[in-house]
Order: sequence, then structure tokens, then C-alpha cells
Amino acid sequence: MLYAARHIIRKRTYDRKGETYVKFTGLRHGDPLVRSIEVIMKLTGSGEIVVFHVNAEQDGFWDHD
Repeated sequence: MLYAARHIIRKRTYDRKGETYVKFTGLRHGDPLVRSIEVIMKLTGSGEIVVFHVNAEQDGFWDHD
């Protein structure tokens, strides 16, 4: 996940119910069958990052927030 965060392909930031979310896809290393991964995380008001979704990039990931 950290490698993907340093090698972002696409990124979207949005607010929902007063909280900020970051959704991105980034390069994945070490597995030729999984070129990129998808990540969704929340940025808290206290500066914490809460990662709650990491997966191999799937069709439809960018269809909605």
C-alpha cells in the first residue's frame, strides 16, 4: 500500500458527512499479475490516516465514490 501511495496513477479526494476521503490507484510491485491496487482511506481531523480498503484494482472502482 505504501508503494502504491508513492506511485499514484489516479487520485480523487472528496468529503462525505464532514470527513475527507482519499481514493486512489497506485502501482503494485512484486506480482506481475497485479499491476495496480485500489485504496480508500479517511483523513481525520487529528491528522490520522485510516485505511479501510486495499485491493487489486477492479473494473468499476472509479464508477462512484
